[in-house]
This record gives sequence, structure tokens and C-alpha cells, in this order.
Amino acid sequence: LNFHDTCTRSGLYSLPLPFIVGCEGGGIVREVGSDVTEVKPGDRVVYLQEGPQGSYAEYTNVEFTRLMPVPDDVELDVATAAAVQALTAHYLVNDSYNIQENDWCVIHAAAGGTGQILVQMAKSKGARVIGTCSSEHKAEIAKTKG
Repeated sequence: LNFHDTCTRSGLYSLPLPFIVGCEGGGIVREVGSDVTEVKPGDRVVYLQEGPQGSYAEYTNVEFTRLMPVPDDVELDVATAAAVQALTAHYLVNDSYNIQENDWCVIHAAAGGTGQILVQMAKSKGARVIGTCSSEHKAEIAKTKG
């Protein structure tokens, strides 16, 4: 359950009824349109959509451009749960600033969902990481990520 869906369910985001909650999802492609060649039935994917698009439903219709492949060695529930955090981390270490080997970077909330992925991505690019946390317990979690 992500932040956006929590806000939708609480009524903070006012939407016309009826709607099916869920803007992130994951699963196995069942069918594709005749002109779609980028994905095929059986592919494991996660997706993000704008607004509530019904990912809580058993089946959803998703534009193929919103699908991201999931490697066989990653569980679908893990990939689905981490998609937004991973995309955020990827954007930060590659687009906001393209971290280079031996760069120093400070990652706040390094034990949080996005923080843990940021630490790993920055370290994989050869950066020197300083992580901040609010407790010793969280510092131990962050240390396990690099």
C-alpha cells in the first residue's frame, strides 16, 4: 500500500465515485494488443499509473509503455512494493546528479525505503556515502546496505 493509495482511501484525494483504488501494480501479462511487440503474455512486470487505475482489481488494463520488466530472481511482490522508491533513487543518482566514482554524497533517512535503495545505487557507482538516521537501530539497518 503506497502513500498515494493511502491518501485516496482516506478521502484526502477527492475522486468521483465509483472508482477502484490502486495506481501501482505488478503481475504477469495475460494478453497484449495485436500491435504491441514490446511485451508478451507471460512477461513479469510492474507498472505505475496516474490516479486510481484499479490495481486493486484482479485484472487491469495497462498501457504497455507503463510496464517495467521484473527479473526472474526478484519476487513480484517485492518489485511492486519497491517500484516507486527504486525509480526515485534511480532518478536521483543518475539524473538529478550523475554520481561518479569517489563522489561524496549525503543520504538523509538512509534506513527508509528510498534511502536504502539510494545507498546501494550510490555505492554501486563507487560513491562514498554518508547516511543520516534518527536512531541507532536505523543506523544499523542503513549500514547493512553499504
